[in-house]
Amino acid sequence: MEDADGARAEQVFAGLVEEGGAGGGETTIGGGVGWRTGAVAGGGLLVCVLLLVGPPVGGLGASPARGAGCKHAHRSPARSSRNAARHAVICLVDRRRRHHRLGPVRRNSALTHSATRHSHYMVRHHCFAHECRGEVGLLGRVENTKYLPCSCSWGLGETLAKGRRRHASPSATVRRWMHSPGHRAIVLDPRFDDVGVGVALGIPGARNANGATYTADFGHKSG
Repeated sequence: MEDADGARAEQVFAGLVEEGGAGGGETTIGGGVGWRTGAVAGGGLLVCVLLLVGPPVGGLGASPARGAGCKHAHRSPARSSRNAARHAVICLVDRRRRHHRLGPVRRNSALTHSATRHSHYMVRHHCFAHECRGEVGLLGRVENTKYLPCSCSWGLGETLAKGRRRHASPSATVRRWMHSPGHRAIVLDPRFDDVGVGVALGIPGARNANGATYTADFGHKSG
């Protein structure tokens, strides 16, 4: 089902597919939100995709994560660095989580590797999706790292974003994630305690554009 803003969300659980609209806020949204169990005991996937295009729309209310205290939060990666943007995104996500009395997420090197490879793959192959042609999906990408597989219960979540100029900053990225129900559900999922953020310069279809493409891979493991 697609709403008037062109937003689309699809929920998948145990093989049952249900569809419903997701509010677009100040963005154009595409992609899916879903949980899938059974790949590994207690395993799950949650994915959502966000395009940071078009001018901002006012009236979204005050935010606890406007960038104060998070270095380089308002600078695009092209004006700071990809590493600085990565750290700023995690800082801003943790500020949001603290505001909702949730624990922080820890930077995980395996998830960072998965997220970084995916961001660069999307830009190189002019694709903006959780699984581009010639590439495995989120679960397969993470299984190629040391994070999975494991003899444990686990969960994964992924959010994507791309933007140009001021829309490419970490603060713009996290703010728009928080104003999209699907992305917000991933950022504020209390089960997630690990994260890896990948940042690539440019956007799919315009590699040399003054922009950036983000992947945030969230995870948890227990048992």
